[in-house]
Amino acid sequence: MSVHTTTIDVLPTSVPTLDENGANWAIFLIRFQAAVTSKGLWGHFDGTTTAPTDADALAKWNIQKHSARQLLIQRLPDAAVMLHIDSAKSVKQNWDAVKAAFTTKSTFASTQLRSDFLRTKMAHSAHVANELRALAVRKTDLLKQGVTISDEDYVSTIISAMPKYLGDWILFQLSALALGASASGTTAPKSGAD
Repeated sequence: MSVHTTTIDVLPTSVPTLDENGANWAIFLIRFQAAVTSKGLWGHFDGTTTAPTDADALAKWNIQKHSARQLLIQRLPDAAVMLHIDSAKSVKQNWDAVKAAFTTKSTFASTQLRSDFLRTKMAHSAHVANELRALAVRKTDLLKQGVTISDEDYVSTIISAMPKYLGDWILFQLSALALGASASGTTAPKSGAD
């Protein structure tokens, strides 16, 4: 017995495995939809591809339906497959169940990730340049997960993350800039701590 696998049944490596907590739901959703659409199977997920009445066309449609379901379960955590995938239901019903569960999980995960970022603190003995580079990388990683950090929040996080002596010095410098700018009638940079 030979096993026949076609490229239609395999997701590209750019589609990440979905985290149990939904932290990467935003990027998973974008890449998954793009990959499935490129394979011509998205209609099974949004319900626009319906079962034909012709026997030959129905046989082909069923093969595509099973391929679509296979694509869906490839990058889901095992618990999600067990909870949300039911072969007796349509691909759209399965997809809707996955979307509902992970949209909720993603909202919680995004809030938690954003909160953790905003509470970042550096050790008193930390190498500040390295810590700032790491903070920039974390901000980029959060964006990839659909979590946006505004410029004001980023500046505020940098200042509050610094060891106290350095954070106080930065605030003093920003205050001096603001005073100088108001005296000259120009606009001073915002500290994010305002």
